Amino acid sequence: MTIDLADSLNYFGIDWGAMSSGNDFAFYNGDQLVNMFTYDDVNPIAPVKADQHGGEGNGYLHFYANDSSGVFNRIVVSNSHGGGFESDNHSFQFGNDKFTGDPCNPRPVPYEM
Repeated sequence: MTIDLADSLNYFGIDWGAMSSGNDFAFYNGDQLVNMFTYDDVNPIAPVKADQHGGEGNGYLHFYANDSSGVFNRIVVSNSHGGGFESDNHSFQFGNDKFTGDPCNPRPVPYEM
């Protein structure tokens, strides 16, 4: 799944439930890859571990720009190993520079799609 935006973002939050091997996020600015996070990157630091799913992680995760080179306007969500990709409660922050907000308390902003 690809999320294309007309404006740049400096923050993306997601409730990533039941992480599965092969779940990946790639963040782009135009066609340039800004950063990529895989299951193997995130599962070890996930805030919750699900015993019923073999210890796979889940929880609300925050991805944000540390400076202007980290802003993005496209997010590619993929699953390369089957098993699905569960997510919910996506949060976005528009910005062209470092994210300076509180990732645990993002402010809602109206946006026309």
